[in-house]
Amino acid sequence: MDHSRRYPGLDRQHDYAHRCQQGTFLNIIVGIVGAFLAGWFLSPLFGISTINQNNFSIPSLLVSLLGAIILLGIVNLFRRGTVR
Repeated sequence: MDHSRRYPGLDRQHDYAHRCQQGTFLNIIVGIVGAFLAGWFLSPLFGISTINQNNFSIPSLLVSLLGAIILLGIVNLFRRGTVR
């Protein structure tokens, strides 16, 4: 039975859910890459060792978080035209 004819909004809901799942996966990947790049570029700038150097501390966690936020903002700016 074709539910899209019976329930016209069903197709739109399925498409929206599919796009949201892809967006979540992309955000996770971009966040990981941003944290890695921050450890590479920002850690020497601030003089903080990274999590990859077996130093799990608040400053190194904050540098990784900052890198993830910055890269997510840049990617969202190019994908959507605005930063949310």
